[in-house]
Amino acid sequence: MQDQVSSYDYVYDSMGNQLVKYILPDQSRYKAPELEITYPDELSKPVNPVHPMLSWNVGETSTPVVFDLYFGEESPPRLYKKSLTISELKAEYLKSNTKYFWKVVAKDHRNQVLVESSVNVLRTSNIAPSKTKLLAPKSTDLSAFILSWQPSKDPMDGNPKYKVFLGKEIDALEEIASSTEQTQVQIPFKLDPSTGYSGRIVAFDKHGASSTTNFSFSVADFDKLSDMGGFYWNYEGTGQWKAFSWSW
Repeated sequence: MQDQVSSYDYVYDSMGNQLVKYILPDQSRYKAPELEITYPDELSKPVNPVHPMLSWNVGETSTPVVFDLYFGEESPPRLYKKSLTISELKAEYLKSNTKYFWKVVAKDHRNQVLVESSVNVLRTSNIAPSKTKLLAPKSTDLSAFILSWQPSKDPMDGNPKYKVFLGKEIDALEEIASSTEQTQVQIPFKLDPSTGYSGRIVAFDKHGASSTTNFSFSVADFDKLSDMGGFYWNYEGTGQWKAFSWSW
């Protein structure tokens, strides 16, 4: 549509919905603007891989500008989003500790390329797996005791691995599991009754980032009422009755 001094132009999405309406100057005097694409300084540093915000700037312009964003792990990157009407985009989940390539192409309402940036590098930071939590024992057999814990979460790098340490002294722990993907481990020695134990579970990803969960527990013997806080206990049967106290 056109009047004496101006015309109207529209930007649509891929479904044909109108996104933006622009009032354009007299098209007989239209001159493509000279633009430069710049980026914020924070994108030159490693970014959080959980929905990072990509943004850029082309300065002021009186004519409509749309952007094609190219993004990916390969260089040159492939087209990621087309005909963006704003100069920022929240990306999907990215891999941690990974290098990505991206560039922006700005076009006018005539689909004429105004400016194309060089290929830039975006690096994502590494997020350590979440801490885990020790679970209550399923068996109290002191000669075949099994430690189990909740799985650690690491949505960026998949299931982490674990190292498990245990001992009577916090400063002298023995490694009883190394690089296991299981969430339980059988203690390779018999636990002593009336004894306290300390330990830690280290969850780590393929990049070496880790989180540590410290825990402690003690084994009390029913035969020694002093270990049970002086309470009177009555038990029946042939089982080897034991009691456990946990903290972490």
